[in-house]
Amino acid sequence: MKNSRLISANSFVADFLRSEWYKHFYDNVRSQFDEIVTNPDVNDAKQNYIRRHLLWRLRFPLLREIPRDIEWQIIDVSNDEFADLKIIRESGWGKVFGPNKTLVQAADMFVSGLPEGHGINFDKVNEIRKSIGSLGFSNKLICIATDPDSPRTIIEGNHRGLAFQIHRIESGASDHLPKEIILGTSKEMHHCTWLNP
Repeated sequence: MKNSRLISANSFVADFLRSEWYKHFYDNVRSQFDEIVTNPDVNDAKQNYIRRHLLWRLRFPLLREIPRDIEWQIIDVSNDEFADLKIIRESGWGKVFGPNKTLVQAADMFVSGLPEGHGINFDKVNEIRKSIGSLGFSNKLICIATDPDSPRTIIEGNHRGLAFQIHRIESGASDHLPKEIILGTSKEMHHCTWLNP
């Protein structure tokens, strides 16, 4: 890890919600709240309340596991650090790839030919792969860890992370890999269901 900068919980919510905003779940409210999601003011208390409510409505099962004392930061990551990010400890991902896998391990399995398994939207992974080079992916992957130097697990962006790593393996290119991620750390994170130790 090279550089890092702390961000507020409100900034984390704004980033997370923006990455989820395309989903059909928000179709009925997108026109009403699009401006505060796509162009957030994290110093506006009313906006922060609305964004938090919108995100928790969709992501309650994930967010309720996050320790209350979590500290959020944006950190620089090298290509090798990106490859070592762990996929979320969730039943679908675990069923297909097995426990405690890194992005590079999962990507290697994908390229080699995956065993039968359900629980991952590989159409989404392939759509992202086809878009690399033509679309900009500005939303940062969101990860959790017990501290900044311990293994990091992706809680948002697993499909993107896998697609980016597969593309790196197949093409040899690395320009598309993210240079920054959002990382949440807490000494209590080992209690979190989603953390891959």
